[in-house]
Amino acid sequence: MPTPFSKPPKTWSEQITILQGRGMVIPNHAEAVFYLQHLNYYRLGAYWLPFEIDHSSHSFRKGTTFEDVLNLYIFDCQLRLLVLDAIERVEVSVRSTWAYNLAHRHGAHAHLDQSLALRAHWWQQNINKLTEEIGRSDEAFIQHYRHTYSESLPPVWAVCEIMSLGLLSRWYDNLKPMQVRSDIEKQLYNSLVILLHFMDAVDPHHQWRRALKALIAKHGIDVSAMDFPNNWEVLSIWREAQP
Repeated sequence: MPTPFSKPPKTWSEQITILQGRGMVIPNHAEAVFYLQHLNYYRLGAYWLPFEIDHSSHSFRKGTTFEDVLNLYIFDCQLRLLVLDAIERVEVSVRSTWAYNLAHRHGAHAHLDQSLALRAHWWQQNINKLTEEIGRSDEAFIQHYRHTYSESLPPVWAVCEIMSLGLLSRWYDNLKPMQVRSDIEKQLYNSLVILLHFMDAVDPHHQWRRALKALIAKHGIDVSAMDFPNNWEVLSIWREAQP
């Protein structure tokens, strides 16, 4: 039978004592208190896992420092921001391209044409969801459309800015000529390569490739743990374009 949780909370100094008892080197007590105060012991815990010899005892490899853990945490935060920057730019491009091609091939209200759907019941579900999202929108161009035109929903180039990314993905997947299947495992390395490929397509002058390589070098990250191949830096996708 499960037993009630009875562990008392630990002060920041007590948390430091626990880490030191497991073999972590913490030369700057005040700095460690500051980061434990603002980042939380359990958040940082995910970043000292790679430095543990044995997870059951939580003992650390000899020479592991608090700065090692903090460096990995900061790298992860900055990597997330870099990835989000790429995702945002790729998302905007995907929305624009989807709407442009759909409108020019099938008309301004192609998203209302059920004949384009791979599965009719999915089409109706997507229409219902889009109608809900449009109904919640307070965008000026949506309000203008409601008071000016008779169609139930705005044209595709307008709704593409309102629909969620999840709904856009489901709509794209349900189009007859555009169904895409992929066997790619979404390991981190593969995801970064895909983002880089899209960044090259949507912004030929971007600095994302250089920023990612600089981030890895700055923090001395072992990229093999992120599924990077040994020769990744010489692969064409990672080489800087020559002027």
